[in-house]
Amino acid sequence: MKHTWFIIYGIMCCLFQSYNSSLAVSLTKKTQVFAYVEQMPSFPGGETALMKYIAENLRYPSVSQDQGIQGLVIIKFVVTDTGNVGEIQIVKSLDPNCDREALRLVKTLPKFHPGRHQGKPVNVWYQIPIRFMIK
Repeated sequence: MKHTWFIIYGIMCCLFQSYNSSLAVSLTKKTQVFAYVEQMPSFPGGETALMKYIAENLRYPSVSQDQGIQGLVIIKFVVTDTGNVGEIQIVKSLDPNCDREALRLVKTLPKFHPGRHQGKPVNVWYQIPIRFMIK
């Protein structure tokens, strides 16, 4: 009798482990973020329109401007399979005030055309430089 329960317990553990593995795989596939795909995400109007949007909507922090701080903040974010911007990260920092402004600006970006892999929209990492220059 003990031997039978041991076998049933072993089978149940194998089934449960198999179920957990398939669940993890399906969740990973759904939330996978690609670095490069066949068709990369694009901003409506292209790169030129993206740079124009940044130039028109960037608010140079006066504190940073007064201190003569200039340079680049590089931002990395995910363009989701629906075209939304998410998971925003600073790759290269300049100054806390400029960093905050760069994050604020990226959060205001309109929807992108999502990247595609094997014909399907997918999540893709996207990186942009935001330049702070005193004129």
